[in-house]
Amino acid sequence: MTRLAIIGGGIVGKSLLFSLAKEKRQKYDSITLYESDALAPACTQRSTAIVAARGVLPGLSTLGDNIHQGISFFCQHVKSDSPSGVYPVKQVSSALLKQDAFFRRYQSFTRDSQFQELNFSQEVPLFVEDAYYVKPSEYCQWLLSEAQKKINVKVSNDFVVSLDKEGNVRTLGGESIQYDHVILACGVKNHLWAGLVDEPKLKKTKSVRGSFLLFQNISLFHASYSLSIDDLNFIYRYETQELLIGSTSQESRLYEFDEKKDLTKIYDYFKNLLKIELPDISQGQVQIGMREKAPKREPYSGIEGRISYLGGLYKNGFTLGLKMATDVVRQLP
Repeated sequence: MTRLAIIGGGIVGKSLLFSLAKEKRQKYDSITLYESDALAPACTQRSTAIVAARGVLPGLSTLGDNIHQGISFFCQHVKSDSPSGVYPVKQVSSALLKQDAFFRRYQSFTRDSQFQELNFSQEVPLFVEDAYYVKPSEYCQWLLSEAQKKINVKVSNDFVVSLDKEGNVRTLGGESIQYDHVILACGVKNHLWAGLVDEPKLKKTKSVRGSFLLFQNISLFHASYSLSIDDLNFIYRYETQELLIGSTSQESRLYEFDEKKDLTKIYDYFKNLLKIELPDISQGQVQIGMREKAPKREPYSGIEGRISYLGGLYKNGFTLGLKMATDVVRQLP
């Protein structure tokens, strides 16, 4: 019996399962997905999850090329597979304090104090594009369910404590199995196994803590909007009646639970900028995720012996996850 293990059950791990089923990789008789929130909660479920170019152009950088390829791949996936948990949204980008950077990125834009239902307290530069927002729990469950229709998948809610180059996996729960191949897809936890491969980007990754406020059962508009202004985000999900306000970013391998101070400043920023009555800040739930940032924000992937790896997606997990997962699956032995 040939066995494959995927360590990490976030957007990358679930995308790998979906790609294995889609690409009809039938070599592995059994596939185990290890997902556990031990040590650090999965970032996937604590993400604003927007798939949008935001003015990034191809041909200027490796990251820009990756983003455009990822968006094109994701859009084709939505068109052909009609996944659950993916919804259209208007991505509205603007700037007040960082207008020089905005003008360099966006060659064409308008100036206005209103876009559809978004009313601003002053005239601002606006760039609008079609995009998607993802409901992480719904979409990841869909990826898993679709994969299980075609391949034999076992989901283990156990934490991997030991792994070697021969594919020997030992878990916190006492399980010990040798796999024919192992794929590392656990975000910031990939650094635990950096010594098993020679990938330089993996060895130099940093953990970046991000947070935002989540308001539920909120009725604000009759459509979904993702407003990004001065690196701050105001996202309204019409279909799920959710409002997200954030986000903060700070390099750290530690969680801090007093995030409300910085998030309150961002909340006040949008309260003053937008002509709308926001829900009381006391209704907001602080969501914290740890993102894996590689040098130059460029993700990494590869295969060395029995170990494949994929990571460093940082803020582009939903934009790049499926495309990169498919590329890794196509390279499997």
